[in-house]
Amino acid sequence: MAARTRAGGFIWRERPGWLEVILLRRVKADRGEYYVIPGGSVEPGEPIKTAAARELFEETNVKFILEQELYRSHNPTSKRIAHYFLARWLEGEPSLHPNSPEMTEREASSNQYYPEWVKLPQVSSLKLFPSVIRLRLASDMLEGCTGVIELEETD
Repeated sequence: MAARTRAGGFIWRERPGWLEVILLRRVKADRGEYYVIPGGSVEPGEPIKTAAARELFEETNVKFILEQELYRSHNPTSKRIAHYFLARWLEGEPSLHPNSPEMTEREASSNQYYPEWVKLPQVSSLKLFPSVIRLRLASDMLEGCTGVIELEETD
């Protein structure tokens, strides 16, 4: 199986007393409700950072500044490699971009996508995939990580 590459990340903003990030709440008929990190496939020849910015805009429709890469993960089962960036929110409220594949899919099927703000401390209690990030995101963001953290995904 050929390795797939994914790019996306966490658009964040500061509110009085807390930080928030945008996550995608998904509702699928066969899996129920869960959360995923906004992002998607890197197109052939597309730079990773460009793909992350494109995917974040398609799935959130907000203005942001892409910052540093926070996580690089590898899933040995699916052979997927994922790059997750931090992005500072500038303006707008999250919604799927009208031309995004997710909007088309949401309108046509039972696979629903809802981008929404989540308070950083609440992320650890969500059913979030990949789960390896769920318990560590808040501490990694609050500690001001300066390098890329290598992770291994199991789901």
